[in-house]
Formats: sequence, structure tokens, C-alpha cells
Amino acid sequence: MRDVVKDEQTVASISASVQQGDLGAAFAAAEAALADGLEHPLPYRLRGIRAEGEGRLIEAVQAFDIARQMEPAHAPTLGALGLCLARVGQLDAAKAILHDALALEPDYADAHFALGWALENQNDADAAVAAYEQAVRHAPTHIAAHANAAVLAARRGEIDKARSLANAALALESRDATAVVALATADLAERKGADAEARIRKRLGSSARMPPSTQATLQGLLGDSLHQQQQPAAAFDAWLLANVQLRMMHGVRFGPGRLEPGADLVQRLAGAFSEAQRARWQRAIPPPPPVASPVARHSFVVGFPRSGATLVAQVLGSHPAVTLLDGWETLAEPAHEYLSSDDGLTRLARLTDDQLAAERDAYWQRVQAKVPTLTGEVFLDKLPINLLALPIIDKLFPDARILLVRRDPRDVVLSCFRHPFGINPTTWEFLALESTAKFYAQVMALTERYLDLLGLTVQIQRYEDLIDDVDTASQSLCRFLGLEWTPALRDVAAPSKQRAAGSGQWRAYAQQLAPVLPILQPWIAKFGYPAD
Repeated sequence: MRDVVKDEQTVASISASVQQGDLGAAFAAAEAALADGLEHPLPYRLRGIRAEGEGRLIEAVQAFDIARQMEPAHAPTLGALGLCLARVGQLDAAKAILHDALALEPDYADAHFALGWALENQNDADAAVAAYEQAVRHAPTHIAAHANAAVLAARRGEIDKARSLANAALALESRDATAVVALATADLAERKGADAEARIRKRLGSSARMPPSTQATLQGLLGDSLHQQQQPAAAFDAWLLANVQLRMMHGVRFGPGRLEPGADLVQRLAGAFSEAQRARWQRAIPPPPPVASPVARHSFVVGFPRSGATLVAQVLGSHPAVTLLDGWETLAEPAHEYLSSDDGLTRLARLTDDQLAAERDAYWQRVQAKVPTLTGEVFLDKLPINLLALPIIDKLFPDARILLVRRDPRDVVLSCFRHPFGINPTTWEFLALESTAKFYAQVMALTERYLDLLGLTVQIQRYEDLIDDVDTASQSLCRFLGLEWTPALRDVAAPSKQRAAGSGQWRAYAQQLAPVLPILQPWIAKFGYPAD
């Protein structure tokens, strides 16, 4: 039997340390109390706060979740749990928890901020900005909301707005690292690489603490600033350090009994779609009748990340007869259901007509949640990594047209290695150069199996061809989708000609890429790119 009075005194003492600002004493007392068997939400919340501050996000989620179970109507616990869930990639779960927190306390600024963070990482920038603005409305001195909104503005090219928001954050806290991220991003957008470098080095050299994720972001931006100043060796080293930091942070999330790394998923799919499995996946003869659809033509834009799918989608999305949904995981649910296990693949192969119809209805409901007034002759669903989900598309939408975008493998691998993705099972592979190259080769081999076994209608579009001759490439794309070509399409692609240096960028990093070129060489040759 525990001494209830003593436990109450322990909780009161811990609470007093928090109120006095002595977090070190509060953390130590909380851990001692938990080791002694105390069951109370406060020490678990403090464990979560400490773990979050030290970058141990999985432990933070576990601690905050225990506190939530003990006190389900405590909005600050829900807000902290929601933010940590978002940071470990459980974005839908995070949003659900955060909506619960806001239902309890609609003016809870930290929950609005955390919701913005989750929305930002689901590529819903408009909703994220709105959430950050709500946080600032309820707490005008909310530094992180100002700073995160500044980063979003910088990434969207709203440079003046980004600088204003970042400076507002710095006025509240002169050492805020996220505001420095925003200003450095704005510097880079204005081709001021030296300014960005100086700004970043000053903050990295400061003794003021920052979250490990922000430190990794600054290291990555340092690499970008050095790249812009044509210092490839130093840039590569900075990107490498950023990725090492991210691997240390997120490594606990992947492996046996945890999330399946992308390479393991692809290896398993390769076995399921081997030549020996041909009969399992080939379409029946005669083929089934056309599938009913709310649009005249249903299309998917896919490709390995950083291959140029965004440009293809932007060009086609500007056509008046096209409705574009860009970057939404419309196939996430069936992918989890059918691709995450051998049993799921068996069920995918055996789906009945009624089950297929139900999956199609669910898909269109997800689409129309993002595009309430779905109109247009062609609906274009663009998410590059849906490349892995082609078997699902083949089953659900046999009439769909697939635009498969390709780019020089060396540029793709370099871009994936240096790009600041949110970390998930796929992008986990991009945190080391060798694993990036191996994953690319695995995915390309799997894609070849898909193209051989499945019956989808596919057109391959090379990124470089679209850059070099917009009219010819866009005319071919329009013919494939049954669209009438318009010269206005070239206006969308024109700004990308200024980025044409992205083609062949790998040459400046040939020395750094040398160890992985043997992995990529078969695909360089197969796709018709020059050896040098």
C-alpha cells in the first residue's frame, strides 16, 4: 500500500520546482518518483518534455501517452503528444489528438502551433499557415509560430513576409534557430549564399541550445549555401553531417518490430512480383469492362523522388481541362492494407468486384475531401512514390494512365541525399549516399518488373527533355492524356529553364559520387544518359 500523503507531497514538490523554473530539479525528482513507483501524470509529462528537448522523440511520445491515459482531458498533455507524434511521422494520429486538445481549449496556442506543424508536414501549407496564425492570435508572443510561419513563407517565395515574421520571432528571442532557418532560406532564394552561410555559421557556433532537428536543418542549409557558392566538397560534407544527425535521431524508428525501412519493403515486393508470380498479377483475358469514374480521364504522375514529377504536374495542371491534386497520399490506406505484408499482397491479388468497388469509392472520397468540386476532363493525381503502389492502381483503376518521370540517376541520387525530407520509411534511405543509390537501383528494378507484369498504360517522360524542348514534350503529354495542346503550357515551364543547371549537377560532385556510380551505372546506361 502506497503512502498517499507522501505521494501528494512528492507531486507538490515537483510542481513547485516547475513553477520556480528549476527544471533540472523537477526532471530529477520526476525520474526518482517514477523509479519509486509513483503513478501520476506530472512526472510522466516531465519525462516527455525532457526526452523531447533531447531529441528522443519516441520516448517522449511514450511518456506523454501514459500521462494522457491518466488524464485524458488535460489539453497541454494532448498538445505535447500531438506535436511529438507529428515529429515522428504519425501525422494523422497527431492531428486527431490535437483536435481533441483544441476541443477542450480552443484558444490553446501551442495546440494550434502543433497542428500547423503536422499540416505543414503533410504539404498542406495553406492550412498550416492558418494554424500558425491562430497560434499567434491567441499568443502574440508565440515565438515558434512566428518562426515556422516565416520558414513556410520563405519556402513559398514570399521573401518579404518571411523576413518580417522571422524578425518578429528574433525580437522575442534573439537566438531562435528556426527564425535563422527562415532568414537563411530567404537568403538562398535571393542567391545570397554568402549571407546565408555567415548567418548559419553564427548560429551554429553559438552556445545557445537548439533542437537536434533544427540543428540538422541548419547544417543542410549550410550545405546549400556552400553549393550556391560553388564549393562542392564543403557542401557535401555539410549535407553529410546533417544526415548523420537525422540518422541518430530517427534510427530507433526503423527495423524489426518497428517501421519497415523502404529498402526492406521493396525487396519484399520484388519477391512478390518475380517472374514466378506472373500468373498471379496478369490481367484476365478478356479484360474487365471499364471502371466507372467521376472524371473522363484518370491519371497518375509517379517517379522516384526528385525525378521531376513536380514540373510535369505543374505544366499539365495549368491546362484548363485538368484538375491536379499535388502531393496527397490518396493511396496511403490501401498501400498500408495491401503492401505492408505478404498476407496483404495475397488479399490484393484476390480482391472481389465488390471489394474493388468499395476501395474505389473510398479513394474518390479522399480525393473529393481535398477537391470538393472535382471537375475537368482529366484528373491528375501526383505523388512520386505512388510508383511503389502501381499494383494497387492496376487493380483499382485499370483504365488509368500513368506518367512515369525519369531523370539522370546521378542527379536524382544527389538531390535525394541533399534534400530536407520529412523522415519516413522511404526517405530514411536517403540519409546515407550508399543507401540512397541502392534504394534507387532497387526501385528501378521493381519498376521494370511492374511494367512487365502489369497491364497499365504508361508513358515515360524524361525531365531533361521537358526542360530542353517544352513544346514537343508537352504536346506528347497532352496527346497521351487526350488533351488539346495550348501554347500557354510553355509559360509554366519557362521558369524552370532558369533551374536547368539542375541537369548535370552531379558533375560537380563526381568525386563524392564515385563510390556509388557502379550501383547506378546499369540504370544510367539503360535510360540512355551519357557516361560522363
